[in-house]
Amino acid sequence: MLELTIEIFQNEVLRPLIKNKNDFFIAYFDHYMATQKIRFENPEDARNKIENCLKTENSIKNIFIGSIVSNFDSSHIDYFFKNKQEISKRIINIISKRIFDNKFS
Repeated sequence: MLELTIEIFQNEVLRPLIKNKNDFFIAYFDHYMATQKIRFENPEDARNKIENCLKTENSIKNIFIGSIVSNFDSSHIDYFFKNKQEISKRIINIISKRIFDNKFS
């Protein structure tokens, strides 16, 4: 059996879950932007603001990570806690890219 690596976990577990919840992430982030009165000047400004928000605002970051982790089965939970920092970082990076792509693609 192939050993589970973070890359495999990302591609086989995280990406499908994040894709499935895409509408939630977009709607939640749009609401957050409206309440915080965040505006984008251009695509580069948007990329920076999205990334900064998802990396520094613990409330939204934790909601997004929790919405993915809540769908894990017990083996995924065990793997997540063994690699929590790296997997959390990957979750936020993927969601950040999806939000940006949704706004500017």
